[in-house]
Amino acid sequence: MSQELHFYGSPSVKTGKDHARYQAVSCATYSFVKNEELIQQTLQDKIKLESVEVDDVDDYTTKFMLKESERYFHRDKFNEPNQYHFTIKSVHYYDSPTLFNKSLEILIEQCDLLKLSFLHLLQEKDSVVSVDNPNEFVYHYTIDNYCHTIGNLIQSHIVRRSLDDKCILHMCGYKKPHPLEESIKLILSLNPKHKINKKSEIHKFQAVTTFLMEQLDEIMNELKIILKEAEKSF
Repeated sequence: MSQELHFYGSPSVKTGKDHARYQAVSCATYSFVKNEELIQQTLQDKIKLESVEVDDVDDYTTKFMLKESERYFHRDKFNEPNQYHFTIKSVHYYDSPTLFNKSLEILIEQCDLLKLSFLHLLQEKDSVVSVDNPNEFVYHYTIDNYCHTIGNLIQSHIVRRSLDDKCILHMCGYKKPHPLEESIKLILSLNPKHKINKKSEIHKFQAVTTFLMEQLDEIMNELKIILKEAEKSF
């Protein structure tokens, strides 16, 4: 007598945050773009410095390329990497280019909503953002329903693009207070040399919050440029 197995299932839509089985991307990696000119220059300098024999140059070059070449990549004026190779492999309904574009759209939307939340904070309306002022130079902004992605994006942008002697801020950092809580905390300190320090507490709070909104505008503009280029490329 033959036997049969009957299977049935109930589809659900969630994200990788709920469970790893909902992860839509099997591969999402990046690497720095090597600076070939710098690699070759460094290689020649090392060959000369170490007095490598002519017969050993090929072997030395092979070892150098395998061992050290990835250290020499394109950098900006702050000595930070500024060119990347991105790899995305989709195991999703959407193909890889569509996933990349949609990720940019989501980031833009999240930044826009966060900017609105900062505005609500200034207007004393309900907001996912709350602020604490431990002392006259430090502000802690707690942002609910946001994670490392936005926290790191804001911190990196401000530190690399905005902090200087004329900036209202002296330092910007963030942390996730608890791994199981959906919130992040922005930690900001005022520039002691800035004229804002002579203002009242309410003026300082408004100035810092407005500054954050302006930074979000800059981030969104850059994301929109990347999205526009990606749509043309794909």
